[in-house]
Amino acid sequence: MTAESGTGLVHCAPGHGAEDYGLFAKVGFEPYSPVDDAGNFIADPSLPESLHGLNVLAEGNESVLKLLAEKGASIKSHPYVHKYPYDWRTKKPVIVRSTWQWFANVESIKEDATRALQGIKMVPESGMYMR
Repeated sequence: MTAESGTGLVHCAPGHGAEDYGLFAKVGFEPYSPVDDAGNFIADPSLPESLHGLNVLAEGNESVLKLLAEKGASIKSHPYVHKYPYDWRTKKPVIVRSTWQWFANVESIKEDATRALQGIKMVPESGMYMR
């Protein structure tokens, strides 16, 4: 957020951003993201059933606002165009969220893999980065 851009609201969302995740991980907080790979709310007991399966950037967002208003938990709503990162191929917004990850130690195959790449033509050539 800057003086020229942003809503002025600050929140922590450890399941949706690297900085927040890092901060919460230091105190042992498990991140939670109720959004699936397609950008839809998951069927989870912690969410109202009316949200299950709705796309968070479309009808899901509108439904959350409606639920907040019904419960008297919304003071004001105002349309705002969020500056999401966009996928260059689809031109659609990318939702940042935490996901489980795993890493493999590939040290034992590094030499063979590097040798196998010697006969490959990369386009663009900058993609052929090896140490």
